[in-house]
Amino acid sequence: MNSLLSILKLIKFEHTIFALPFAFVGLIAGLRDYPDTKTTCLILAAMIGARTAAMGLNRLIDYSYDKKNPRSKNWGLVTGTVKKRSVWILVFVGLMILGYSAKNLNELTWQLAPIAVLLLSMYPFTKRWGVFCHFWLGATLACAPAGGFIAATGGWGDNLYLICLAVTFWVAGFDILYSLQDIEFDKKMKLYSIPSIYGAEKAVLSSRILHFLAAILFFLFGSAFDWSQAWTIACILMFFLLFWQHSIISADNIKRINAAFFSANGWISILLFLGALITI
Repeated sequence: MNSLLSILKLIKFEHTIFALPFAFVGLIAGLRDYPDTKTTCLILAAMIGARTAAMGLNRLIDYSYDKKNPRSKNWGLVTGTVKKRSVWILVFVGLMILGYSAKNLNELTWQLAPIAVLLLSMYPFTKRWGVFCHFWLGATLACAPAGGFIAATGGWGDNLYLICLAVTFWVAGFDILYSLQDIEFDKKMKLYSIPSIYGAEKAVLSSRILHFLAAILFFLFGSAFDWSQAWTIACILMFFLLFWQHSIISADNIKRINAAFFSANGWISILLFLGALITI
């Protein structure tokens, strides 16, 4: 049990809350009704499998950097409490769960599953290549609403790009803020992030712009599907949470970064899911 808890802590299993609700937002948008139990369970399994595999790969690929980073010195893989073999097994199991779920949803989800695997497996390398790493992560999480919608309809929707862009900008925005913690380490190791390349002030400004755009896109997505006031209220609450997030984080003060990162953004995903659920 302790070993399992150590692995779950290593892959930050609780962060699944960021993407999972959006898979169901996409599903609701596609169905325009409540989903059946089978589809719900398959999407839940696919998301957990994908997220688990992604974080396991992230930890394995970044192991050489995590050993040198003071922020990650107590992580299980670095301290040895979690073995690499265990993480590789976890990655394999996660990918198998994702594949099984995609296969049993519909033909298109099965055909597109390799793209999702490519996105999540390549993310750890993007910080070595350029500052677009934040947007790559955002695009990876944007697979959640796209996957949910495609699971419901078996095809792409005309306005689906709105929520995909919204999730991409929202995730990129909070990932930029989160990267403020590693600004000096990234510079030292020649890793790319907007904070390490352009500085903290420009990073915070870019995050605010991205979150403003994300808020607009989320609202437009609901309007495109003629969703009721519940979605509008959720978007308004999301805006206030984003405003609060940026009010406690600045270029020279990141003491409350964990509250901004997890609490605010976790509630945003839940609120938008509830807004979609109530609106139908």
